[in-house]
Amino acid sequence: MRKLLLFFLAALFLTACKSAPKGEAKAAAKPAMKVGIQLYSLRGDCEKDLEGVLKALGEAGYDGVELAGFYQYSPEEFKALCDKYGLKIISAHVGRDELIKDPEGQAKLYASLGCKYIALPWADRKMDLPAAPGYNFYLDDLRKISEACQKEGIKLLYHSHDFEFEKLEGKDLIDILLDDCGKDVLKSELDTCWCHVAGTDPSAFLRSHKGLCPLVHFKDYVGTPGGNMYALIGKAEKEGAKSETFEYRPVGEGKLDLADMLKAAKESGTKWVIVEQDEPSEGMTTFECAKSSIKNVRKALKNL
Repeated sequence: MRKLLLFFLAALFLTACKSAPKGEAKAAAKPAMKVGIQLYSLRGDCEKDLEGVLKALGEAGYDGVELAGFYQYSPEEFKALCDKYGLKIISAHVGRDELIKDPEGQAKLYASLGCKYIALPWADRKMDLPAAPGYNFYLDDLRKISEACQKEGIKLLYHSHDFEFEKLEGKDLIDILLDDCGKDVLKSELDTCWCHVAGTDPSAFLRSHKGLCPLVHFKDYVGTPGGNMYALIGKAEKEGAKSETFEYRPVGEGKLDLADMLKAAKESGTKWVIVEQDEPSEGMTTFECAKSSIKNVRKALKNL
């Protein structure tokens, strides 16, 4: 009787799969990309009321968060709040110096929070990137950090800006870095805004780097490069590039093609869309910007 029941259920499942529309079957086979936010976007609010921010993000429809510190909470307390409001801790931005001091300890810490990724926020162009005097030392550090991360089931990523798209002997610095490390050691966390500022089409980059961009920072802007673009890495402005017209925008409300970038990210194998907006704009609060971004991204995802 039990075998007959199992046979019947299996036959029913196969029939349902065959009768389902092709689009539905494809969607069931490959879950849609999830949407998170880099908490740096809300850093001021996080410092004042972290729990309130996480609660609001969960209610707005975000699936997870990317860390940029713990805002005076312990890692355990931070995770408990994320769990409370249904937010997964996707990844964390952690500096090279902090990671190399104790690669194993850092990897274990973030693994305990459920992180599957750790991203290096930036590198010193004059010291660490290809052709710089410290490049080989940088590569050695990345290999050590990645090895520790891999033991904990974490992938190491590099978050690019615009200067990694400068060319050396006809090749982008970011590609030299990724190639020299190898895909098992380092993958990319592309930032769509920085990529576009550098003159590279983010969608084209994603399509040419399949399997290398599990997380993508979706950031939008208007105007021309300059101003306070480099606040995240502690630089007031890029040397020689001054502009009053550059301004960040909620994702989907600037000059970038949101629909095509999402399509390219899906084709590339991206798992998470990470919203980021370094500064609020158009008189909106940081959370109002975050809410606009998730609304625009969710709407665009439905049309993929």
